[in-house]
Amino acid sequence: MSVRKLAIALYLLSLMALSFSILLVPGKNGDTLNTSDSGFFFGIAREIDERNGFVEKYSLSHAPSGWSITLTDQGQPLMLVMLYRALHSLDRDVDLLGVCKLWSPLLLALSLLPAFLVGRELWGEVAGAVAALSLALMTDLIYWCKVGAFDREALQTLLTLWTIFFSLKMFKSRSLPSACWWGGLMAATLGLFALSWSGWWYLLPVIFLAPLLGVGVRFLERLWKERRPGEAILSSTKEHLPQFLGLLLSLVLLEAFLYFSGEGRLDHWKGIILGVWGYLPPSLSLAAGTGMVMVGLYFWWETSKLKSRIGLGWLLFSLAVGALVVWAWSSRVEGLVFPRYASEMKPFNSWGEIFPQFYRGIERSGDLVLLLMVPGFLALLWRRRTTDFLPFLWLFVLAGLVWPGTGQARFIRQWWSFVAVMVGVGVGVLFSSLKRISVEAWAPSLDWTKATLLLAVCGVVVLSPFASNAYTHAERVTPPTDWEIRGLNRGLVETFLWLKENSPENSVVAIEWSYGHLLTGVSERRSVCDGVEVSAREGEWENDPLRYPVRPPDYIYVVQGNHALLRGLNLQRESWRVNGRRTDVQWFPLMGVEELKWYLKAYDNYGCRIDYLVFHLEQYWEAYYYKNRDAPLSKVWDAKRLFTRPRTIPTRGEGEWVFDFSENRKAVVLRDNGEVYLRTEGGNLYLDGVAYIFLDEKGKPQDINFIPSSTVDVRETLVVFIRGENMVGVWLVEGVSEAIGSIPDPVGLLAFTNPTSLPYLERVYQSSNGMVLLFKVDWERLVA
Repeated sequence: MSVRKLAIALYLLSLMALSFSILLVPGKNGDTLNTSDSGFFFGIAREIDERNGFVEKYSLSHAPSGWSITLTDQGQPLMLVMLYRALHSLDRDVDLLGVCKLWSPLLLALSLLPAFLVGRELWGEVAGAVAALSLALMTDLIYWCKVGAFDREALQTLLTLWTIFFSLKMFKSRSLPSACWWGGLMAATLGLFALSWSGWWYLLPVIFLAPLLGVGVRFLERLWKERRPGEAILSSTKEHLPQFLGLLLSLVLLEAFLYFSGEGRLDHWKGIILGVWGYLPPSLSLAAGTGMVMVGLYFWWETSKLKSRIGLGWLLFSLAVGALVVWAWSSRVEGLVFPRYASEMKPFNSWGEIFPQFYRGIERSGDLVLLLMVPGFLALLWRRRTTDFLPFLWLFVLAGLVWPGTGQARFIRQWWSFVAVMVGVGVGVLFSSLKRISVEAWAPSLDWTKATLLLAVCGVVVLSPFASNAYTHAERVTPPTDWEIRGLNRGLVETFLWLKENSPENSVVAIEWSYGHLLTGVSERRSVCDGVEVSAREGEWENDPLRYPVRPPDYIYVVQGNHALLRGLNLQRESWRVNGRRTDVQWFPLMGVEELKWYLKAYDNYGCRIDYLVFHLEQYWEAYYYKNRDAPLSKVWDAKRLFTRPRTIPTRGEGEWVFDFSENRKAVVLRDNGEVYLRTEGGNLYLDGVAYIFLDEKGKPQDINFIPSSTVDVRETLVVFIRGENMVGVWLVEGVSEAIGSIPDPVGLLAFTNPTSLPYLERVYQSSNGMVLLFKVDWERLVA
């Protein structure tokens, strides 16, 4: 091994150690399945290990039916089990969870190698070195790749970079054997990708359009020089022929891989084609497809004049694309539009929000990222090799995934590899330009050994803040369970471990869906709902158990136009009726004792008998504010409005306000002590009470203070709106004191303050920090 290669190897190993150490830092805040889907995929891995093969259902999700899973959910769990068994054969103390905790840091560290290779293929070793460093110090990935995380982001990053690297090597091939070799490796990588993530195919347009774009550019260049269309087409096509054949072979191998794994069905490819088609608006997709057909026919026509068999290939290409365009256009179905309720599904507001994400903590890091990427794009555009078009297509696809106003914020994670590579290319371009200028100006006197050392020292000085920022950011990374209340994660994990040791294996546990995967992953007990979901239309799921095995579904929707409105999200939840698993379980802490009893019986009727309920401190505060703010506000807001403004300006007397609403409500008096009455000639008639509603600057209700009257003569309530210190509105509504007084104490409140008042619930565990309570349902008392 040469000194140069040894130095590169040591550099990459050092970066891997650096990356690994950064991702271990958040472990002190929680290192157990602490990202959104970690518990789900770990649970699948555990069942694969127990059953010694793929599973059709994840038994712990959505009791009692379980959750049907495809192979795209089992690739990463299978790889984890294979790694675990290999390590376990060497050391019997190694367990599956221990390997799982280090999975993401390990894969992210290994991703630095293909990051270096991709950067080197595009613009040399300096570009590769900076690309690997950029990925290692990126802060946006720390949460998703930290110790204890078992989401798929680390694996997606690794497979994306290897796919791009193999495609670059294939595009550089000038012989058929070489192109087929690299195409085969690319197909194998995409096959693993397909088993690991349903969105694996987002790279296919990048890979397949790059050589087509290369042919088009070469054709235009040669046409400009020679003015002979047929010969320009032939020479351009022959130059890229190995690449096309390599792509064709990779597609055949990929389909074979998918077929034997059970994913190579026609409807699978149909979904991919329609997904690519739907990337652009229908009119633009039709125009792009038609344009490709016309170009292919033109190429066939010109080459047929030269009696070349290559023209037949372009004819077949045109027919294939034309058939796909017609099929995709005719297969369009105007589907229902579902709301984006999760924060990661919502779009960015502007491009200015996107680039600062990658290196948060560094001031103006977004501007720096853009500044470093621009030279790389300009240099690639100037050089115009086939491989140089791939980053542009890569950017085009990624831009659509996060397009402000329409894309989804979660796809920013697909940008990690791209940003790291293009920052590396940009720095590589700047370095090569600086080196060229230096050689031309000072070549006779320049000692390049010292110059390289000086550049290395300068690089360390410049990058030290980025390394420090990565460690600082990692220190602040906590599990999502600790985002609102610090310490909740510890309480939940303790509770789930108690469940694992002290409850029957077939127990069903109700906890809000956000924490369902953590529950199933740690406790090995079944959940009512968790991070995976199914929605069903109202009136259909009740009568079709074969189509909807998960009963009730997570969300129940009604259709208005082409929009699906979810109960509990777009539509108001209704009490004493099934609104969907997620909605109902989310409301368990806010229900009264009798209403919760009704829901437990209702779910039991669907075969989902809930054995345990988990309540935590955050839900206590939700229940407290529901009882004392939200529910009273709702009662006042829903009351019949008799008058929404006085006839005249309210008058201020000594210790009182007087309001004139109508002839028979001419003097409604509000005393400063909260007494409210109607002054009449026959005496004072006391109203039902007064509700002070406090508004924010935008006029949105923030709080309420309801003062009931001890004596009620008129069943009406005075509503006073206050913003800041000013009275800004007055209503007179039908009396609400009885409605507010009848609001039951929420179960989530009683669980912490008076658990003995829950007749059919028994508290069986409390976490050491008191933040989490576990209640067992006493079904004998409940049904008595």
